[in-house]
Amino acid sequence: MVVKTDVTACLFCKKHQNKKRKRQKSEPLSACMTFQAAEAIREAAMARNDEHVLMELQSGPDAIAAEIHYHRSCYGAYTDRRVIQKLLEKGVLEENEVLGSDPSPYQIAFQHLAKEVQQEIIENAESGAAIRMSDLRSRYVLHLENEGVSSPNYHAGHLKVRLQQSFQGEIVCSEISD
Repeated sequence: MVVKTDVTACLFCKKHQNKKRKRQKSEPLSACMTFQAAEAIREAAMARNDEHVLMELQSGPDAIAAEIHYHRSCYGAYTDRRVIQKLLEKGVLEENEVLGSDPSPYQIAFQHLAKEVQQEIIENAESGAAIRMSDLRSRYVLHLENEGVSSPNYHAGHLKVRLQQSFQGEIVCSEISD
């Protein structure tokens, strides 16, 4: 699946061109021009579990080449370190808080993986089944590719948080030595 970024709209608020604020001048769109800004957007999207922004970033090699634009005030609010830190401490936002009710390829892929975990671990709890996070991540990436996400890059730590939230104490993630 190729996601077409609307370069005339803000990545965050989706408003076209200038953003008008009360008693202030209109705010023009700015292009993402630095790798630091692109990485800040990616980190914030991961913390927020914002699949829409992650898909926008996946549409090209990077945010600069993808011609991503935003209002500086929207960028500041989205990437605010204090907000991101609170989200990371609390865990990622619920999927529907960010995305609404339409499932994204990331949600669909996660549902497939969760079903596998349910069948292999939860339903066979007495067997002491275990799956390595690296294997779960590989399965998840495969599900993403099957949903049309090209070259998905997804961190195992983020997947671990989503699994723990989804199964709410039914699974345990621990370090094991070989």
